[in-house]
Amino acid sequence: MSASGVAPTPAAPLLEVSELRTHFQRRGPFGIVRASDYVAAVDGVSFSLEEGRTLGVVGESGCGKTTLGRTILRLVDATSGSVRYRGQDLLALRGSALREKRRELQMIFQDLDAALDPKMRVGELLKEALLVHARLTGPEVRRRSVELLELVKLKAAKLTAFPPELSGGEKRRVSIARVLAVEPRLIVADEPLSALDVSIAAQVANLMRDLQERLRLSYLFISHDLRMVELIADRVMVMYLGQVVEVAPASVLARSAAHPYSRLLWCAVDPYTGRRLETGGATRWELSEGERPRSGCRFRDRCPVYHAKGAPAECRDQGSEPRLRELSAGRLVACHHPLECAD
Repeated sequence: MSASGVAPTPAAPLLEVSELRTHFQRRGPFGIVRASDYVAAVDGVSFSLEEGRTLGVVGESGCGKTTLGRTILRLVDATSGSVRYRGQDLLALRGSALREKRRELQMIFQDLDAALDPKMRVGELLKEALLVHARLTGPEVRRRSVELLELVKLKAAKLTAFPPELSGGEKRRVSIARVLAVEPRLIVADEPLSALDVSIAAQVANLMRDLQERLRLSYLFISHDLRMVELIADRVMVMYLGQVVEVAPASVLARSAAHPYSRLLWCAVDPYTGRRLETGGATRWELSEGERPRSGCRFRDRCPVYHAKGAPAECRDQGSEPRLRELSAGRLVACHHPLECAD
């Protein structure tokens, strides 16, 4: 409450995604493409991200989380929906307007070796990034490059090193420094801690948190490492087959997930959590694209709750696909039969 007794107006989200869809057409025999034959990698995803905050995105391989990040940054074309950054629809931008906006939105790519040209020294990689949006003299490039390495806790001597001469942790730090060179506001981090030893991954995670506080960065943090997501994210969004099934504060979701799929994900890292969701041997851990349900709940064939309740009709009916709804303060769940939670 302000001194005048009037509650301040909540700040608008930095990023607003609404009903975003990214579909990939499949080619049949003889290269024939049918409009109805497609893979819905991202299928009606909506969320918002506040400035200076981190939204974790988790789910199995193939759930659409990487495609979501790439679509937001216009690296993949969206099929429909909207992506608003500071109120401006990114999907409507073209040419120089899009290039200018991309300075503020950057991506940390998962593949360390693909992200850094092995034939370029670290100094050259940073110089290339620095000169994309600014005209700098040689001494200015050198000074700024040293500052970037200091930001990511690397010594200036690394400027002359080639990527193959660096450790995995050092490569990741260089890739982060390269992203910071253009002074972004929003960073989509796609599995930034994968392929790193546990101790190194924790160091990089702490570095990202420090940089967030220092530079007021916002992260869309995509990962399969639930423990690291719990450490770095404010909220977590769980995806399954292109859709969002649950959104909740990170600590709440880790302690007491409401969607059966979210609970099963945390079962894999926390046996105690698993004991609170008896599967009865009914859970299927593999599901081919051909077996993907086209109506009702997409998770039902793998859901222990669905089988335990005798296959309820609402989980199968074409017109009753579960939609995100508020289960409690700060928690959204897309499930007809959510689990009991201890919020």
